[in-house]
Amino acid sequence: MTETYAPIDVGTLGFRALECMSLTDTRLGLKIVLADGASERAVELTFEGFVGYRNINESYRLRTWHERRPYSTEGVFLVGHSRWLAWLREESGGVLDGVNLRHYAIYTGDDCIDVATEFPPTFTSARLDS
Repeated sequence: MTETYAPIDVGTLGFRALECMSLTDTRLGLKIVLADGASERAVELTFEGFVGYRNINESYRLRTWHERRPYSTEGVFLVGHSRWLAWLREESGGVLDGVNLRHYAIYTGDDCIDVATEFPPTFTSARLDS
């Protein structure tokens, strides 16, 4: 089945140049700060109880970019029929069977960040320091 990408609003709608400013794996969860490169606006996403994540330079995700047409290139998406989640389930040897995982994709001009989690992210708006 073909992957689908549903855009979700985490406070980044209207950002003109989405950038990942930081990605931090903490004991409280995965924290990702996204900013609008054209302004001082920023959003911090927190994924609690995540199963896994990956961050790959967009230059090495050409298949993903080509398959995603006609979807927007930048933004935060909920991925349906995720091949990555299928791979994670297979790798888990049954541990993830019955777990309602979601695949969130965060695509910027430089990064392709994928997060597997049971729970939607929380987000807070922030301003970048000058």
